[in-house]
Amino acid sequence: IRKNSCGLHDGAATLLEKIYQGGIGQSILSAYSQRTLEEIVQHFGIKKYFSHMVGLDHIYATSKIENGKELMKKLGNGKGETLFIGDTIHDHEVAVAIGADCILIADGHQDKDKLLSCNVPVFDNIKAIQSNDIL
Repeated sequence: IRKNSCGLHDGAATLLEKIYQGGIGQSILSAYSQRTLEEIVQHFGIKKYFSHMVGLDHIYATSKIENGKELMKKLGNGKGETLFIGDTIHDHEVAVAIGADCILIADGHQDKDKLLSCNVPVFDNIKAIQSNDIL
């Protein structure tokens, strides 16, 4: 399996550290299995940045909406208190379903034209988020 052969996106570690230093909580909501998610986070040495890591309890990459709702209950966040950063239309759907604001990155699973149809800010990459001082 090649999941450990790639690196983090350029600028990801810097952005994670900036958010962490700002005292803003960070969580991961993933379609990876919980075990695989934990292995990847450990492999890349970024575990300290996340208070919650929520993956699936099976291997079928189904919707993240129900897990997202449960995570929001744990966090106790209301509407306008959570920013969901994703790279798919489904990530936008999850954000809407859980009452989170959303930005999308066109440097992942879906191209920019598709993401723009969500009518939320779409950035070319993680570094573009930092240069726009969104966080």
